Amino acid sequence: LMQETEKWFDSLLKGNDGELAAASEELETAINEMSQAVGLSTLKTVDVMNRVVDSMNGNVEFLVSNANLIHERTAAIQSNTDAIREQNRDIASKQDDMTDMQREMMRQLSEQSKLLNQAVGFFDSLQIGDSFGKEFQTSLLKVDVIKLRLTRWGKSIGLANLDDLGSAREIKLAPEDIPKVQDLLNEILELIADADKLSGRFKKKNPAALTMDPLMELDNTAASLHQQMDLLAKGRQGDSAVNPDDALVIYQMKDFSRLIEDTNGLVDDLIEMFPAVQDEQRKICEDEVSRLKKVQNGLPLLKNVAAGQDDLLRDTVVKAIQSTTTYNNSVVFTGENYGFQVGNNVGRIGNVRFGQYQ
Repeated sequence: LMQETEKWFDSLLKGNDGELAAASEELETAINEMSQAVGLSTLKTVDVMNRVVDSMNGNVEFLVSNANLIHERTAAIQSNTDAIREQNRDIASKQDDMTDMQREMMRQLSEQSKLLNQAVGFFDSLQIGDSFGKEFQTSLLKVDVIKLRLTRWGKSIGLANLDDLGSAREIKLAPEDIPKVQDLLNEILELIADADKLSGRFKKKNPAALTMDPLMELDNTAASLHQQMDLLAKGRQGDSAVNPDDALVIYQMKDFSRLIEDTNGLVDDLIEMFPAVQDEQRKICEDEVSRLKKVQNGLPLLKNVAAGQDDLLRDTVVKAIQSTTTYNNSVVFTGENYGFQVGNNVGRIGNVRFGQYQ
């Protein structure tokens, strides 16, 4: 058809009537042939489609039905997808709320750790007046025992030195415990503040009052024990948050005794709040004694200081003393002896005589 069309246009351009007529006839013939071919092809296509439709035997309705079902399920899936998206938004919102709660929890725990650190810091900076005399050594060691008790408790519940990430992961302080713990720690700080006020009044009345220097007043055993307990407390709690200018000074024994007794009572309350950490505290105390027993003749002194103040420390010290004690008793007979005498001996025995003594 394209070739006949080109011939017809060539003849038209040349103006040759004969050739134009012949080309037109050939073009018409080609168009007719093409029309017939197209018609036949269309009929064949229609026939094939009819046969395809007939062969489906009513499956069109089935397909339409399934198409409707698929549409319904697609709508349901879309609805579920929207619901899931909404749930995800709710979860994200709850996660944000949880994150806020965790931040608030960590803020409150950090506050408790600061209170604990402040209390330990005041006892660490405590100075004792020169009126204590011979009681100075025992009094200073009692302060060290309080520092051990506070930091032992703090370590057992994960509150000591909370800046340490490892400690933060081991916190055993529930949200409902925080108000009570805060109250007890604040009470300890109030006791310290009251003692400081009493000392201030005493100093005004007695401006010549002085404090005692541990380096000058402690004997070798007490000095070593004091140093080791101080290192243990600082190793748990970290550096003191107390300004050296705010150091606590106590000039009178009665004020000191009241502070120690009342503080130990509050520490007892803190410990009793967490019975689940008793084993942890025992392990920590055993570690303390293993360090302190290296001080020559230190355990007997520590046992006396801990008595009535830290029962766990006292009992652990007693066990340590018993485990290292050897007995070498002997009986010496002199003068006239009557009755039955019992003794023990280490080593060989010679020149033994048995008889009755009147």
